[in-house]
Amino acid sequence: MRKLPLAHKHLEIGARMGGFASWEVPLFYKSIREEYFTCKNNCGLFDISHLGKFIVQGKDAEAFMEFISTRHFPEKVSPRGKVSFFLNIRGGIIDMSLIYKIEDRKFLIFTNAGAREKFFLWTSYIANQHHFDIEVEDHTEGSLLFSIQGPKSREVVKRVFSENLDSLPRFGWKKLAASNHSLMIMRSAFSYEDGFEIWHQGIDNGNIWETLLRQITEQGGCPCGFGVRDLLRFEASLPLHGQEIDETVTPLELKKEYLIEWGKEDFIGKSSLYLERKIGPKKQLVGIEIIEGRKIPRYGYPVYSSQNLPCGYITSGNYSFMFRKILGLGFLDQQSYSPGEELIISAPGGKIKGRIVDIPFITSFPRKENEK
Repeated sequence: MRKLPLAHKHLEIGARMGGFASWEVPLFYKSIREEYFTCKNNCGLFDISHLGKFIVQGKDAEAFMEFISTRHFPEKVSPRGKVSFFLNIRGGIIDMSLIYKIEDRKFLIFTNAGAREKFFLWTSYIANQHHFDIEVEDHTEGSLLFSIQGPKSREVVKRVFSENLDSLPRFGWKKLAASNHSLMIMRSAFSYEDGFEIWHQGIDNGNIWETLLRQITEQGGCPCGFGVRDLLRFEASLPLHGQEIDETVTPLELKKEYLIEWGKEDFIGKSSLYLERKIGPKKQLVGIEIIEGRKIPRYGYPVYSSQNLPCGYITSGNYSFMFRKILGLGFLDQQSYSPGEELIISAPGGKIKGRIVDIPFITSFPRKENEK
């Protein structure tokens, strides 16, 4: 398994390490529950250096990005990034990524760790086949990426970098020209919390991590592991590569048509998506509340209708500290299912009863802890 550049720093402060997308990452430091409420009510610091980090640049960079992504990018450098899908010709999702146009003919792309190799090979192949004059550079293992999430994250970032970030919009970004480091701050988080991501194009012996950790600890926050990161994204019903996202799933099945800009002249997968839009998607992502049974539904568990007919499968499940109940995400087939309808989930050792609920489960978090 690959190790994070600062793995030793995490071990020094008691991280429990585990595997994720071929990387050894911190799962938690003290407990997932404590880190969850600290992140929700104060702020948490995550090392997300495992994410794929790519630079696409060259003479045809704009035309290339228009062709491979579902979003449109203006000719000028944009002050805000965009979440976009990269699709195969059938409209299946290769990855759902965050894209920043940081210079003329130059883009920064963050991909899921599980899609990193596939993204690099796929973009290189498309560029070669269609004769785009571009270069794709993988900066994943030579750089650091940190996330600070929570209502007090802005205070910490302003204190560390002495930057006024009050006017920075969601997905806005800013280079720190006065810094001795090559740093870029982005206002984004893999949840519905306020948050910032900090990309450092180097390792720097972990000095930035130490500075952030010290400031967050003084603020009353704490380092957070992947257990909390996954729970926060799950409660916000954000899709994860390898679970809700793979090449058999389309953006329409995820109910994310708003990330497709149909007015573009063309992009990979457009004709397939357009046909799917006319006839309707084959499956749909739904939320499920467990109403009988104490097992957490896991990826791949079969789902049956109340008439005991097979109708789908689970993609994610977790216990929500906010709702104090077990929830799940899953795909159901093309039939029309409504909130409140009961389902049966087949799990090892028995069945779980659930019912369909609206997603996202939650769109904004209360700022006071409701559980001691």
